[in-house]
Amino acid sequence: MHARSPVLHASRVRTPCLSIAGANDRATPPGQAQEFHQALLANGVRSVLAVYPEEGHGIRAYPATVDFVTRVTCWFEEHMPPGGS
Repeated sequence: MHARSPVLHASRVRTPCLSIAGANDRATPPGQAQEFHQALLANGVRSVLAVYPEEGHGIRAYPATVDFVTRVTCWFEEHMPPGGS
């Protein structure tokens, strides 16, 4: 598992990344998202991290779902706009 850790490959990433984590996630602890986020920033890659304090592995509760959908939609509009502009 260590060899597959995204943090070990962060130096090769050039694509802006939006990372989403639940503070109560026991499958993928939010510290891993924080580590990856910091590694991307250290390598000059645009990175945004959102940690939802009441969520686990997945964003399911209101109002977190509204915030999540809004963040993802805005991210794609900025980085993959319709028409490829």
